[in-house]
Amino acid sequence: MPGWVPDALAVFVYLVIGVVLFWPVWRAGAATHMQVGGDQWRNVWFAQWTLNSLAHGHNPLFSNAANYPGGVNVLINAGAPLLGVLFSPVTVIWGPIATFNVASTLALPLSAMTAYLLIRRIVSWKPAAFFGGLLYGFCPQEVVHGVGGHVNIAFAPFVPLIVLFIYEAVVRQRWRFWVVGILLGLAVTAQFFVSTEILFETVLVSAIALIIGALFWRRQIAAVAPYALRALGVGVITAAVLLVWPAWFLAKGPGHISGPVQLVAQAYRANLLSPVVPDSLQLIKVSSQLATADHFASSVIENGSYLGIPLIALLLAGIVWKRRDKLILLAGLTGIAAFILSMGGAMTIRSSPSLNAAGHAVGRIPLPEALLAKLPLLENLEPARIALQVALFAAITGALLLERLNRRLEGRSRSFVVPVGVPVAVAVIALVPLLPIGLLPGVDRNNTPRGFDRVASGLPNGSVAAVFPFPSGTFPNPTMWQADTEIRFKMPGGSFFVPQGPAHKVAYGGLLGYTFDSQTGEAFTQLAAGHIPDETQATRSTLATEWTSWHLQSVLADPTGCPYPDQAMQFLIWLLGRPSAHYGAIYGWYHVDL
Repeated sequence: MPGWVPDALAVFVYLVIGVVLFWPVWRAGAATHMQVGGDQWRNVWFAQWTLNSLAHGHNPLFSNAANYPGGVNVLINAGAPLLGVLFSPVTVIWGPIATFNVASTLALPLSAMTAYLLIRRIVSWKPAAFFGGLLYGFCPQEVVHGVGGHVNIAFAPFVPLIVLFIYEAVVRQRWRFWVVGILLGLAVTAQFFVSTEILFETVLVSAIALIIGALFWRRQIAAVAPYALRALGVGVITAAVLLVWPAWFLAKGPGHISGPVQLVAQAYRANLLSPVVPDSLQLIKVSSQLATADHFASSVIENGSYLGIPLIALLLAGIVWKRRDKLILLAGLTGIAAFILSMGGAMTIRSSPSLNAAGHAVGRIPLPEALLAKLPLLENLEPARIALQVALFAAITGALLLERLNRRLEGRSRSFVVPVGVPVAVAVIALVPLLPIGLLPGVDRNNTPRGFDRVASGLPNGSVAAVFPFPSGTFPNPTMWQADTEIRFKMPGGSFFVPQGPAHKVAYGGLLGYTFDSQTGEAFTQLAAGHIPDETQATRSTLATEWTSWHLQSVLADPTGCPYPDQAMQFLIWLLGRPSAHYGAIYGWYHVDL
Protein backbone atom coordinates (compact mmCIF):
# COMPACT_ATOMS: atom_id res chain seq x y z
CA MET A 1 0.00 0.00 0.00
CA PRO A 2 1.44 3.43 -0.94
CA GLY A 3 2.37 5.54 2.08
CA TRP A 4 -0.08 8.29 1.17
CA VAL A 5 -3.15 6.02 1.20
CA PRO A 6 -3.60 5.93 5.02
CA ASP A 7 -3.18 9.71 5.13
CA ALA A 8 -5.79 10.20 2.42
CA LEU A 9 -8.12 7.76 4.14
CA ALA A 10 -7.80 9.68 7.42
CA VAL A 11 -8.65 12.95 5.65
CA PHE A 12 -11.62 11.31 3.92
CA VAL A 13 -13.03 9.91 7.17
CA TYR A 14 -12.69 13.27 8.93
CA LEU A 15 -14.51 15.01 6.08
CA VAL A 16 -17.29 12.44 6.04
CA ILE A 17 -17.89 12.82 9.78
CA GLY A 18 -17.99 16.60 9.42
CA VAL A 19 -20.52 16.43 6.60
CA VAL A 20 -22.65 13.89 8.48
CA LEU A 21 -22.80 16.14 11.55
CA PHE A 22 -24.06 19.04 9.45
CA TRP A 23 -26.06 17.03 6.92
CA PRO A 24 -29.47 18.36 8.07
CA VAL A 25 -28.56 21.90 7.05
CA TRP A 26 -27.19 20.75 3.67
CA ARG A 27 -30.30 18.70 3.02
CA ALA A 28 -32.51 21.68 3.87
CA GLY A 29 -30.45 24.12 1.78
CA ALA A 30 -27.10 25.50 2.97
CA ALA A 31 -27.67 28.90 1.35
CA THR A 32 -30.97 29.47 3.15
CA HIS A 33 -30.98 27.39 6.36
CA MET A 34 -28.96 27.31 9.59
CA GLN A 35 -28.98 25.51 12.90
CA VAL A 36 -31.19 26.91 15.63
CA GLY A 37 -29.53 28.80 18.48
CA GLY A 38 -26.03 30.21 18.90
CA ASP A 39 -24.35 33.28 17.43
CA GLN A 40 -24.78 32.37 13.77
CA TRP A 41 -26.54 35.65 12.92
CA ARG A 42 -23.42 37.53 14.05
CA ASN A 43 -21.10 35.21 12.09
CA VAL A 44 -23.24 35.69 8.99
CA TRP A 45 -23.11 39.47 9.38
CA PHE A 46 -19.31 39.50 9.71
CA ALA A 47 -18.93 37.23 6.68
CA GLN A 48 -20.88 39.73 4.58
CA TRP A 49 -19.03 42.70 6.07
CA THR A 50 -15.63 41.18 5.27
CA LEU A 51 -16.66 40.75 1.64
CA ASN A 52 -17.96 44.33 1.50
CA SER A 53 -14.73 45.69 2.96
CA LEU A 54 -12.64 43.78 0.43
CA ALA A 55 -14.83 44.89 -2.47
CA HIS A 56 -14.92 48.58 -1.53
CA GLY A 57 -11.56 49.08 0.13
CA HIS A 58 -12.89 49.57 3.67
CA ASN A 59 -11.09 48.62 6.87
CA PRO A 60 -12.15 44.99 7.49
CA LEU A 61 -11.51 45.36 11.24
CA PHE A 62 -14.08 48.13 11.79
CA SER A 63 -17.54 48.89 10.51
CA ASN A 64 -20.03 51.66 11.15
CA ALA A 65 -22.64 49.81 9.11
CA ALA A 66 -24.03 48.53 12.42
CA ASN A 67 -24.27 50.30 15.78
CA TYR A 68 -24.23 53.49 13.74
CA PRO A 69 -22.73 56.02 14.34
CA GLY A 70 -20.41 54.45 16.93
CA GLY A 71 -19.56 51.40 14.85
CA VAL A 72 -18.29 47.92 15.67
CA ASN A 73 -14.75 46.75 16.35
CA VAL A 74 -14.62 43.41 14.53
CA LEU A 75 -11.82 41.94 16.66
CA ILE A 76 -13.55 42.77 19.94
CA ASN A 77 -16.63 40.96 18.65
CA ALA A 78 -14.93 37.72 17.55
CA GLY A 79 -15.57 38.62 13.93
CA ALA A 80 -13.06 36.04 12.56
CA PRO A 81 -12.01 38.18 9.58
CA LEU A 82 -9.69 35.45 8.26
CA LEU A 83 -12.68 33.14 7.78
CA GLY A 84 -14.47 35.94 5.94
CA VAL A 85 -11.50 36.27 3.59
CA LEU A 86 -10.93 32.53 3.09
CA PHE A 87 -14.58 31.86 2.30
CA SER A 88 -15.30 35.11 0.43
CA PRO A 89 -15.80 33.23 -2.88
CA VAL A 90 -18.63 31.30 -1.19
CA THR A 91 -20.15 34.59 -0.01
CA VAL A 92 -19.96 36.05 -3.52
CA ILE A 93 -21.64 33.04 -5.15
CA TRP A 94 -24.10 31.76 -2.55
CA GLY A 95 -24.26 34.43 0.18
CA PRO A 96 -23.12 34.73 3.82
CA ILE A 97 -25.40 31.99 5.17
CA ALA A 98 -23.68 29.49 2.89
CA THR A 99 -20.33 30.84 4.08
CA PHE A 100 -21.29 30.19 7.67
CA ASN A 101 -22.43 26.65 6.86
CA VAL A 102 -19.35 25.79 4.81
CA ALA A 103 -17.01 27.13 7.51
CA SER A 104 -18.92 25.27 10.23
CA THR A 105 -18.90 22.01 8.28
CA LEU A 106 -15.16 22.19 7.57
CA ALA A 107 -14.15 23.46 11.03
CA LEU A 108 -14.04 20.08 12.74
CA PRO A 109 -12.50 18.01 9.89
CA LEU A 110 -9.78 20.61 9.27
CA SER A 111 -9.00 20.70 12.99
CA ALA A 112 -8.74 16.90 12.99
CA MET A 113 -6.45 16.99 9.93
CA THR A 114 -3.93 19.39 11.44
CA ALA A 115 -3.95 17.44 14.71
CA TYR A 116 -3.22 14.32 12.64
CA LEU A 117 -0.38 16.20 10.94
CA LEU A 118 1.06 17.24 14.31
CA ILE A 119 0.81 13.78 15.83
CA ARG A 120 2.35 12.17 12.74
CA ARG A 121 5.50 14.15 13.60
CA ILE A 122 5.46 12.66 17.10
CA VAL A 123 4.44 9.04 16.42
CA SER A 124 5.25 6.81 13.48
CA TRP A 125 2.22 4.50 13.74
CA LYS A 126 -0.48 6.08 11.59
CA PRO A 127 -3.51 4.47 13.30
CA ALA A 128 -2.40 6.16 16.53
CA ALA A 129 -2.17 9.51 14.74
CA PHE A 130 -5.64 8.93 13.25
CA PHE A 131 -6.98 8.31 16.76
CA GLY A 132 -5.39 11.55 17.98
CA GLY A 133 -6.79 13.60 15.11
CA LEU A 134 -10.24 12.12 15.67
CA LEU A 135 -10.13 12.87 19.39
CA TYR A 136 -9.07 16.49 18.94
CA GLY A 137 -11.16 17.40 15.90
CA PHE A 138 -14.39 15.85 17.20
CA CYS A 139 -13.97 16.23 20.95
CA PRO A 140 -17.02 17.56 22.86
CA GLN A 141 -15.47 21.06 22.93
CA GLU A 142 -15.35 21.13 19.12
CA VAL A 143 -18.74 19.52 18.60
CA VAL A 144 -20.71 21.71 21.02
CA HIS A 145 -19.30 24.94 19.61
CA GLY A 146 -19.53 23.68 16.04
CA VAL A 147 -23.23 22.82 16.25
CA GLY A 148 -23.80 25.70 18.69
CA GLY A 149 -23.05 28.42 16.15
CA HIS A 150 -19.60 29.47 17.50
CA VAL A 151 -17.66 28.90 14.30
CA ASN A 152 -14.80 31.14 15.46
CA ILE A 153 -14.23 28.77 18.41
CA ALA A 154 -14.81 25.51 16.52
CA PHE A 155 -12.55 26.47 13.60
CA ALA A 156 -9.32 25.44 15.34
CA PRO A 157 -6.89 23.93 12.78
CA PHE A 158 -4.23 26.53 13.58
CA VAL A 159 -3.88 25.40 17.20
CA PRO A 160 -2.16 22.07 16.32
CA LEU A 161 -0.05 23.92 13.75
CA ILE A 162 1.23 26.33 16.40
CA VAL A 163 2.14 23.37 18.63
CA LEU A 164 3.69 21.58 15.64
CA PHE A 165 6.01 24.46 14.79
CA ILE A 166 7.00 24.87 18.45
CA TYR A 167 7.77 21.15 18.50
CA GLU A 168 9.85 21.53 15.33
CA ALA A 169 11.73 24.44 16.90
CA VAL A 170 12.47 22.78 20.22
CA VAL A 171 12.58 19.01 19.55
CA ARG A 172 12.94 17.88 15.93
CA GLN A 173 15.04 20.80 14.63
CA ARG A 174 15.23 19.28 11.13
CA TRP A 175 14.18 22.31 9.09
CA ARG A 176 16.00 25.58 8.65
CA PHE A 177 15.31 27.64 11.74
CA TRP A 178 13.99 30.64 9.81
CA VAL A 179 11.47 28.45 7.97
CA VAL A 180 10.14 27.10 11.27
CA GLY A 181 10.03 30.60 12.74
CA ILE A 182 8.17 32.14 9.82
CA LEU A 183 5.64 29.29 9.76
CA LEU A 184 5.10 29.67 13.50
CA GLY A 185 4.56 33.42 13.14
CA LEU A 186 2.09 32.87 10.28
CA ALA A 187 0.14 30.26 12.28
CA VAL A 188 -0.07 32.63 15.28
CA THR A 189 -1.23 35.45 13.00
CA ALA A 190 -3.85 33.25 11.37
CA GLN A 191 -5.25 32.19 14.75
CA PHE A 192 -5.34 35.84 15.86
CA PHE A 193 -7.71 36.61 12.99
CA VAL A 194 -9.98 33.68 13.85
CA SER A 195 -10.11 33.89 17.65
CA THR A 196 -7.76 35.86 19.88
CA GLU A 197 -9.19 34.00 22.87
CA ILE A 198 -8.15 30.60 21.54
CA LEU A 199 -4.75 32.08 20.58
CA PHE A 200 -4.06 33.35 24.10
CA GLU A 201 -5.09 30.00 25.57
CA THR A 202 -2.87 28.13 23.10
CA VAL A 203 0.15 30.29 23.88
CA LEU A 204 -0.47 29.91 27.61
CA VAL A 205 -0.68 26.11 27.52
CA SER A 206 2.27 25.87 25.09
CA ALA A 207 4.34 27.92 27.52
CA ILE A 208 3.45 25.44 30.27
CA ALA A 209 4.58 22.57 28.01
CA LEU A 210 7.89 24.35 27.33
CA ILE A 211 8.49 24.85 31.05
CA ILE A 212 7.77 21.19 31.82
CA GLY A 213 9.98 20.12 28.93
CA ALA A 214 12.83 22.33 30.13
CA LEU A 215 12.65 20.66 33.55
CA PHE A 216 12.64 17.15 32.04
CA TRP A 217 15.44 17.77 29.53
CA ARG A 218 17.46 20.35 31.44
CA ARG A 219 20.71 18.58 30.56
CA GLN A 220 19.96 18.91 26.84
CA ILE A 221 19.01 22.59 26.98
CA ALA A 222 22.49 23.81 26.04
CA ALA A 223 22.49 21.65 22.91
CA VAL A 224 19.05 22.58 21.60
CA ALA A 225 18.85 26.18 22.82
CA PRO A 226 20.70 27.94 19.96
CA TYR A 227 18.41 26.56 17.24
CA ALA A 228 15.27 26.82 19.40
CA LEU A 229 15.90 30.43 20.38
CA ARG A 230 16.59 31.45 16.78
CA ALA A 231 13.47 29.69 15.48
CA LEU A 232 11.21 30.96 18.25
CA GLY A 233 12.73 34.43 17.90
CA VAL A 234 11.93 34.52 14.20
CA GLY A 235 8.41 33.36 15.05
CA VAL A 236 7.94 36.14 17.59
CA ILE A 237 9.32 38.77 15.21
CA THR A 238 7.15 37.53 12.33
CA ALA A 239 4.01 37.58 14.45
CA ALA A 240 4.91 40.95 15.97
CA VAL A 241 5.43 42.59 12.57
CA LEU A 242 2.17 41.18 11.22
CA LEU A 243 0.11 41.85 14.34
CA VAL A 244 1.45 45.12 15.74
CA TRP A 245 -1.25 47.20 14.07
CA PRO A 246 -4.13 44.68 14.50
CA ALA A 247 -3.19 44.25 18.19
CA TRP A 248 -3.24 48.04 18.63
CA PHE A 249 -6.58 48.15 16.85
CA LEU A 250 -7.96 45.50 19.20
CA ALA A 251 -6.78 47.34 22.31
CA LYS A 252 -7.01 51.01 21.32
CA GLY A 253 -8.66 51.30 17.91
CA PRO A 254 -12.13 52.65 17.11
CA GLY A 255 -14.81 50.82 19.04
CA HIS A 256 -12.29 49.34 21.50
CA ILE A 257 -13.32 48.46 25.02
CA SER A 258 -11.28 49.24 28.12
CA GLY A 259 -11.42 46.62 30.83
CA PRO A 260 -13.20 43.28 30.58
CA VAL A 261 -15.44 42.58 27.61
CA GLN A 262 -16.93 39.39 29.00
CA LEU A 263 -18.05 40.50 32.47
CA VAL A 264 -18.97 36.98 33.59
CA ALA A 265 -16.10 34.99 32.08
CA GLN A 266 -15.65 33.01 35.29
CA ALA A 267 -19.23 31.77 35.03
CA TYR A 268 -18.01 29.53 32.19
CA ARG A 269 -15.51 27.19 33.78
CA ALA A 270 -15.06 23.45 33.97
CA ASN A 271 -16.29 21.40 36.88
CA LEU A 272 -14.07 18.84 38.59
CA LEU A 273 -16.58 16.17 37.50
CA SER A 274 -17.25 17.46 33.99
CA PRO A 275 -14.62 15.17 32.36
CA VAL A 276 -16.35 12.06 33.75
CA VAL A 277 -20.06 12.93 33.90
CA PRO A 278 -21.74 13.25 30.46
CA ASP A 279 -24.36 15.92 29.86
CA SER A 280 -27.46 15.80 27.66
CA LEU A 281 -25.48 16.39 24.44
CA GLN A 282 -23.72 13.02 24.73
CA LEU A 283 -25.26 9.89 23.25
CA ILE A 284 -24.30 7.76 26.27
CA LYS A 285 -25.38 9.46 29.48
CA VAL A 286 -26.82 8.87 32.93
CA SER A 287 -30.33 10.31 33.18
CA SER A 288 -30.13 10.86 36.93
CA GLN A 289 -27.04 13.06 36.49
CA LEU A 290 -28.26 15.28 33.65
CA ALA A 291 -29.76 17.95 35.90
CA THR A 292 -26.31 18.42 37.41
CA ALA A 293 -24.16 17.86 34.31
CA ASP A 294 -26.13 20.29 32.13
CA HIS A 295 -25.13 23.11 34.46
CA PHE A 296 -21.40 22.40 34.35
CA ALA A 297 -19.79 25.59 32.94
CA SER A 298 -23.27 27.21 33.28
CA SER A 299 -24.32 25.93 29.84
CA VAL A 300 -24.18 22.74 27.79
CA ILE A 301 -22.81 24.80 24.88
CA GLU A 302 -19.83 25.87 27.01
CA ASN A 303 -19.35 22.50 28.71
CA GLY A 304 -16.84 20.86 26.38
CA SER A 305 -14.69 19.20 29.05
CA TYR A 306 -16.14 15.70 28.89
CA LEU A 307 -13.58 12.96 28.11
CA GLY A 308 -15.25 9.86 29.49
CA ILE A 309 -14.07 7.34 32.06
CA PRO A 310 -12.54 4.86 29.51
CA LEU A 311 -10.36 7.54 27.89
CA ILE A 312 -9.29 8.98 31.23
CA ALA A 313 -8.49 5.47 32.49
CA LEU A 314 -6.42 4.82 29.37
CA LEU A 315 -4.49 8.05 29.78
CA LEU A 316 -3.83 7.69 33.52
CA ALA A 317 -2.96 3.98 33.35
CA GLY A 318 -0.73 4.61 30.36
CA ILE A 319 1.10 7.46 32.07
CA VAL A 320 1.76 5.22 35.06
CA TRP A 321 2.83 2.37 32.76
CA LYS A 322 5.19 4.61 30.78
CA ARG A 323 6.16 6.93 33.61
CA ARG A 324 9.78 6.83 32.48
CA ASP A 325 8.82 7.99 28.99
CA LYS A 326 9.42 11.72 29.27
CA LEU A 327 7.45 12.60 26.14
CA ILE A 328 4.33 10.84 27.40
CA LEU A 329 4.77 12.39 30.80
CA LEU A 330 5.21 15.85 29.25
CA ALA A 331 2.03 15.58 27.16
CA GLY A 332 0.05 14.11 30.05
CA LEU A 333 1.13 16.70 32.60
CA THR A 334 0.46 19.53 30.14
CA GLY A 335 -3.04 18.21 29.62
CA ILE A 336 -3.61 18.01 33.37
CA ALA A 337 -2.29 21.55 33.83
CA ALA A 338 -4.60 22.75 31.06
CA PHE A 339 -7.57 21.11 32.78
CA ILE A 340 -6.69 22.83 36.07
CA LEU A 341 -6.68 26.16 34.21
CA SER A 342 -10.02 25.29 32.59
CA MET A 343 -11.60 25.10 36.06
CA GLY A 344 -11.10 28.85 36.41
CA GLY A 345 -10.26 30.74 39.55
CA ALA A 346 -11.81 28.29 42.01
CA MET A 347 -12.67 24.62 41.96
CA THR A 348 -16.32 23.67 41.54
CA ILE A 349 -17.60 20.18 42.32
CA ARG A 350 -21.05 19.17 41.03
CA SER A 351 -22.66 22.58 41.59
CA SER A 352 -22.92 25.40 39.07
CA PRO A 353 -20.07 27.95 38.99
CA SER A 354 -20.47 30.71 41.59
CA LEU A 355 -19.37 34.33 41.31
CA ASN A 356 -19.03 37.17 43.76
CA ALA A 357 -20.31 40.69 43.13
CA ALA A 358 -17.13 41.54 41.20
CA GLY A 359 -17.60 38.60 38.83
CA HIS A 360 -14.70 36.59 40.28
CA ALA A 361 -14.83 32.85 40.84
CA VAL A 362 -16.03 31.68 44.23
CA GLY A 363 -15.06 28.31 45.72
CA ARG A 364 -13.36 26.69 48.67
CA ILE A 365 -10.25 25.77 46.69
CA PRO A 366 -8.66 28.69 44.78
CA LEU A 367 -6.85 27.85 41.55
CA PRO A 368 -4.01 29.52 39.57
CA GLU A 369 -6.33 30.87 36.88
CA ALA A 370 -7.60 33.41 39.42
CA LEU A 371 -4.32 35.29 38.90
CA LEU A 372 -4.70 35.27 35.11
CA ALA A 373 -8.23 36.63 35.37
CA LYS A 374 -6.77 39.86 36.76
CA LEU A 375 -4.46 40.49 33.79
CA PRO A 376 -5.40 42.67 30.77
CA LEU A 377 -6.85 40.67 27.84
CA LEU A 378 -6.56 37.38 29.78
CA GLU A 379 -9.42 38.58 31.98
CA ASN A 380 -11.73 37.94 29.03
CA LEU A 381 -10.85 34.26 28.65
CA GLU A 382 -13.65 31.82 29.37
CA PRO A 383 -11.76 29.09 31.27
CA ALA A 384 -14.00 26.27 30.06
CA ARG A 385 -12.77 26.81 26.49
CA ILE A 386 -9.27 25.69 27.50
CA ALA A 387 -10.87 22.25 27.12
CA LEU A 388 -9.66 22.52 23.51
CA GLN A 389 -6.03 22.37 24.68
CA VAL A 390 -6.93 19.62 27.15
CA ALA A 391 -8.28 17.57 24.25
CA LEU A 392 -5.21 18.26 22.09
CA PHE A 393 -2.73 17.05 24.70
CA ALA A 394 -5.01 14.14 25.59
CA ALA A 395 -4.90 13.24 21.89
CA ILE A 396 -1.09 13.44 21.84
CA THR A 397 -0.79 11.39 25.02
CA GLY A 398 -3.26 8.79 23.81
CA ALA A 399 -1.54 8.46 20.43
CA LEU A 400 1.85 7.97 22.10
CA LEU A 401 0.42 5.28 24.38
CA LEU A 402 -1.25 3.44 21.48
CA GLU A 403 2.00 3.46 19.55
CA ARG A 404 3.93 2.17 22.56
CA LEU A 405 1.32 -0.55 23.03
CA ASN A 406 1.60 -1.52 19.36
CA ARG A 407 5.39 -1.80 19.64
CA ARG A 408 5.14 -3.83 22.84
CA LEU A 409 2.76 -6.33 21.24
CA GLU A 410 4.79 -6.53 18.04
CA GLY A 411 7.76 -7.63 20.09
CA ARG A 412 5.76 -10.37 21.80
CA SER A 413 3.42 -11.65 19.11
CA ARG A 414 4.08 -13.25 15.74
CA SER A 415 0.56 -12.41 14.57
CA PHE A 416 -0.19 -9.19 12.71
CA VAL A 417 -3.69 -9.07 14.15
CA VAL A 418 -2.83 -8.74 17.83
CA PRO A 419 -0.42 -5.74 17.63
CA VAL A 420 -2.92 -3.85 15.49
CA GLY A 421 -6.22 -5.14 16.80
CA VAL A 422 -5.61 -4.62 20.52
CA PRO A 423 -4.59 -0.92 20.29
CA VAL A 424 -7.44 -0.25 17.85
CA ALA A 425 -9.92 -1.92 20.20
CA VAL A 426 -8.57 0.15 23.09
CA ALA A 427 -8.96 3.32 21.01
CA VAL A 428 -12.55 2.45 20.05
CA ILE A 429 -13.49 1.74 23.67
CA ALA A 430 -11.97 5.09 24.69
CA LEU A 431 -13.76 7.08 21.99
CA VAL A 432 -17.25 5.54 22.05
CA PRO A 433 -18.40 7.51 25.14
CA LEU A 434 -17.60 10.75 23.27
CA LEU A 435 -20.27 10.14 20.63
CA PRO A 436 -22.64 13.14 20.53
CA ILE A 437 -26.38 12.76 20.89
CA GLY A 438 -26.90 13.23 17.17
CA LEU A 439 -26.68 15.82 14.45
CA LEU A 440 -27.57 19.50 14.59
CA PRO A 441 -30.07 20.25 17.39
CA GLY A 442 -32.40 21.88 14.87
CA VAL A 443 -32.42 23.53 11.47
CA ASP A 444 -34.59 26.42 10.37
CA ARG A 445 -34.87 28.72 7.37
CA ASN A 446 -33.30 32.15 7.53
CA ASN A 447 -35.79 34.28 9.44
CA THR A 448 -35.47 37.44 7.35
CA PRO A 449 -39.10 38.55 6.84
CA ARG A 450 -40.56 38.29 3.39
CA GLY A 451 -40.18 41.61 1.64
CA PHE A 452 -37.32 43.03 3.69
CA ASP A 453 -34.78 42.90 0.87
CA ARG A 454 -37.29 44.31 -1.62
CA VAL A 455 -38.25 47.27 0.57
CA ALA A 456 -34.59 47.86 1.54
CA SER A 457 -33.67 48.01 -2.16
CA GLY A 458 -35.38 51.40 -2.23
CA LEU A 459 -32.79 52.85 0.16
CA PRO A 460 -29.83 54.80 -1.23
CA ASN A 461 -26.64 52.76 -0.88
CA GLY A 462 -24.76 53.72 2.28
CA SER A 463 -27.65 55.73 3.72
CA VAL A 464 -28.74 55.47 7.36
CA ALA A 465 -31.95 53.58 8.17
CA ALA A 466 -33.48 52.64 11.51
CA VAL A 467 -35.03 49.18 11.80
CA PHE A 468 -38.02 48.21 13.92
CA PRO A 469 -37.73 46.14 16.10
CA PHE A 470 -34.57 47.96 17.08
CA PRO A 471 -31.59 45.57 16.69
CA SER A 472 -30.11 44.78 20.10
CA GLY A 473 -29.44 41.98 22.54
CA THR A 474 -33.21 41.83 23.00
CA PHE A 475 -33.94 41.67 19.25
CA PRO A 476 -30.79 40.39 17.45
CA ASN A 477 -32.56 39.18 14.29
CA PRO A 478 -32.49 42.51 12.37
CA THR A 479 -28.71 42.08 12.18
CA MET A 480 -29.32 39.04 9.97
CA TRP A 481 -31.86 40.99 7.92
CA GLN A 482 -29.27 43.67 7.21
CA ALA A 483 -26.73 41.04 6.13
CA ASP A 484 -29.34 39.68 3.71
CA THR A 485 -29.35 43.04 1.91
CA GLU A 486 -25.55 42.79 1.47
CA ILE A 487 -25.38 45.52 4.16
CA ARG A 488 -26.52 48.17 1.69
CA PHE A 489 -27.49 50.61 4.48
CA LYS A 490 -26.11 51.77 7.83
CA MET A 491 -28.12 50.68 10.84
CA PRO A 492 -28.23 52.11 14.37
CA GLY A 493 -28.16 49.33 16.94
CA GLY A 494 -27.08 45.73 16.78
CA SER A 495 -26.18 43.02 19.29
CA PHE A 496 -22.43 43.61 19.50
CA PHE A 497 -19.92 44.34 22.24
CA VAL A 498 -19.55 48.11 22.06
CA PRO A 499 -18.08 50.78 24.37
CA GLN A 500 -20.24 53.21 26.26
CA GLY A 501 -19.19 56.55 27.73
CA PRO A 502 -15.78 58.22 27.83
CA ALA A 503 -14.29 55.33 29.85
CA HIS A 504 -14.98 52.93 26.95
CA LYS A 505 -16.51 50.34 29.25
CA VAL A 506 -18.57 47.63 27.62
CA ALA A 507 -22.27 48.32 27.12
CA TYR A 508 -23.56 45.12 28.69
CA GLY A 509 -27.05 44.26 29.84
CA GLY A 510 -29.66 46.95 30.40
CA LEU A 511 -32.69 47.48 28.21
CA LEU A 512 -30.95 46.95 24.89
CA GLY A 513 -28.11 44.62 25.87
CA TYR A 514 -24.70 44.96 24.21
CA THR A 515 -25.80 48.04 22.24
CA PHE A 516 -25.11 51.68 22.97
CA ASP A 517 -28.29 53.11 24.52
CA SER A 518 -30.26 55.56 22.42
CA GLN A 519 -33.63 57.28 22.53
CA THR A 520 -34.66 55.49 19.36
CA GLY A 521 -33.59 52.15 20.73
CA GLU A 522 -35.53 52.63 23.95
CA ALA A 523 -38.68 53.85 22.18
CA PHE A 524 -38.64 51.09 19.54
CA THR A 525 -37.82 48.37 22.08
CA GLN A 526 -40.70 49.43 24.31
CA LEU A 527 -42.96 49.52 21.26
CA ALA A 528 -41.90 46.00 20.22
CA ALA A 529 -42.65 44.79 23.75
CA GLY A 530 -46.20 46.15 23.55
CA HIS A 531 -45.69 49.42 25.46
CA ILE A 532 -46.81 52.24 23.18
CA PRO A 533 -44.77 55.44 23.74
CA ASP A 534 -46.68 58.64 24.36
CA GLU A 535 -47.79 60.29 21.12
CA THR A 536 -46.62 63.73 22.16
CA GLN A 537 -44.54 66.49 20.64
CA ALA A 538 -41.86 65.77 23.23
CA THR A 539 -41.49 62.22 21.92
CA ARG A 540 -41.33 63.46 18.33
CA SER A 541 -38.77 66.16 19.17
CA THR A 542 -36.54 63.73 21.08
CA LEU A 543 -36.42 61.30 18.17
CA ALA A 544 -36.04 64.09 15.61
CA THR A 545 -32.98 65.43 17.39
CA GLU A 546 -31.33 62.02 17.44
CA TRP A 547 -32.22 61.24 13.84
CA THR A 548 -30.84 64.55 12.67
CA SER A 549 -27.53 63.84 14.40
CA TRP A 550 -27.48 60.43 12.68
CA HIS A 551 -28.40 61.87 9.24
CA LEU A 552 -31.11 59.22 9.23
CA GLN A 553 -33.13 59.03 6.01
CA SER A 554 -35.34 55.93 6.31
CA VAL A 555 -37.15 53.53 8.62
CA LEU A 556 -37.87 49.86 7.94
CA ALA A 557 -40.40 48.05 10.13
CA ASP A 558 -41.75 44.57 10.70
CA PRO A 559 -44.54 44.87 13.31
CA THR A 560 -45.72 41.25 12.98
CA GLY A 561 -43.70 39.99 15.93
CA CYS A 562 -45.13 42.54 18.38
CA PRO A 563 -47.80 41.66 20.93
CA TYR A 564 -49.98 44.41 19.41
CA PRO A 565 -48.93 44.90 15.78
CA ASP A 566 -51.85 47.19 14.92
CA GLN A 567 -51.03 49.60 17.75
CA ALA A 568 -47.34 49.50 16.75
CA MET A 569 -48.26 50.45 13.20
CA GLN A 570 -50.56 53.18 14.49
CA PHE A 571 -47.65 54.72 16.44
CA LEU A 572 -45.28 54.48 13.47
CA ILE A 573 -47.84 56.10 11.18
CA TRP A 574 -48.40 58.86 13.75
CA LEU A 575 -44.65 59.40 13.90
CA LEU A 576 -43.75 59.00 10.21
CA GLY A 577 -46.92 59.29 8.16
CA ARG A 578 -48.06 56.77 5.58
CA PRO A 579 -45.35 54.29 4.53
CA SER A 580 -43.54 54.85 1.24
CA ALA A 581 -43.39 51.13 0.50
CA HIS A 582 -45.03 47.94 1.72
CA TYR A 583 -44.22 44.42 0.68
CA GLY A 584 -44.96 41.24 2.60
CA ALA A 585 -44.57 41.99 6.31
CA ILE A 586 -42.27 44.97 5.78
CA TYR A 587 -43.12 48.66 5.73
CA GLY A 588 -40.66 51.30 4.60
CA TRP A 589 -40.54 55.05 5.08
CA TYR A 590 -38.10 56.85 2.79
CA HIS A 591 -36.87 60.44 3.21
CA VAL A 592 -38.27 60.72 6.74
CA ASP A 593 -38.62 64.21 8.16
CA LEU A 594 -39.95 64.69 11.66
